[in-house]
Amino acid sequence: MVKRSHPDPRAGRPAGAPRWWLPASAGVLVLTLLFFMGLVLLAVSGREVPASSRFLVIFILAIAAGLGASGLGGYASLEGKLPLWIDKGPVAMSVGGGIGVMVLMLWLGDRALPASPPSSKSDLRLDSVTGTVLGDPSRVQVDAQFRRTTLPADKRLSLLLGKTNTCAPSTFRALVDSPSQGNMVVFLNRPKTEVTCAELILEDMSGTVTERGPVSPIDWR
Repeated sequence: MVKRSHPDPRAGRPAGAPRWWLPASAGVLVLTLLFFMGLVLLAVSGREVPASSRFLVIFILAIAAGLGASGLGGYASLEGKLPLWIDKGPVAMSVGGGIGVMVLMLWLGDRALPASPPSSKSDLRLDSVTGTVLGDPSRVQVDAQFRRTTLPADKRLSLLLGKTNTCAPSTFRALVDSPSQGNMVVFLNRPKTEVTCAELILEDMSGTVTERGPVSPIDWR
């Protein structure tokens, strides 16, 4: 059971707090607002917060709300039995002021932002792809660096090399023998103009492509 009492209009700041406490608390709230606006912009651009950072975001929100409530003179109290995620049973507690708001926001944040299930997809991003001409203009070496991964027995990883923005159709396909090493070196008897991009694909044993990674341009040196 959650009980809230109305803010005391006579309390400009907590008793005994310095004069800078109120503007500092307001500044924390403004910075928190800007922080979450930045998270929204990142999400819109396709760069979402990793699932492992979920509790850090909730903790920042709770701390900012607690400082803001304490500085602005708000008052909230929790009294009764509140089920926490760290305990299977309810915990009887009674706290007030900024601490009450912080605990309330931690609980609400944990309920409102449930943990996302682990993704079953493989990370097929290429960290870097560099190309080198080996003396003869028609002989090149391509060095691809990617995330180390362990594949199930019914999957195989291949590196595609092509000369279009989508690497399709591919000029060359090489089976990655050791995905756990995180690198692949390919030697080709082709000019570098025919090999400009690279892509990792995941296939089943019948050769059907099940996942595709992003296409990366080759950095020729």
